[in-house]
Amino acid sequence: MFPLGCAGLGIQTSSTQHPVSLEEPNIYEKFQLLKEAQVWDFIDHIPIHHDLIDDYIKASQQTNLPIYSGYGCYVWGKHVDEFKNNIALTSAVGATYHNIMLAAKDVNYQFLTDEQVVAAYLYFYEYAKKKGVNITFENHVDNWSEDYRRMLKIADLVEREGIPFNLAMDYSH
Repeated sequence: MFPLGCAGLGIQTSSTQHPVSLEEPNIYEKFQLLKEAQVWDFIDHIPIHHDLIDDYIKASQQTNLPIYSGYGCYVWGKHVDEFKNNIALTSAVGATYHNIMLAAKDVNYQFLTDEQVVAAYLYFYEYAKKKGVNITFENHVDNWSEDYRRMLKIADLVEREGIPFNLAMDYSH
């Protein structure tokens, strides 16, 4: 069996008496809700700011729910700073994977070619590996991978470079 992770967004308790609110629970409460659900093996979420790193680590330790991975949404051509920051955050909380959602279109609103997707994967892989983080390309709506027919071709092209192609399956859609 494989471990099942939750992205941790929008976690709240709700009922007809207490409907979902625009006010989200604090970080510890989110971890606690995931743990109490007894469904998830890990959380797939990293802090959005460096000043939240300690809160994430503490919540993970207190709930015994590991932060196995983080994720980021990137637009090719406008990705470098955000990606590097997210890899630093991923590493800082002890996660070993970073799921990459790469938009279907680049910074100039042109659909990514197979060659661009391969170049992106190799760039992300090389940078993250130096920081001790493994990457995965996540299948996701509005991403290069929305056309599932491309996945095997991209994986083959990446692996021809001697690099493993890791795919994260988004089972929510």
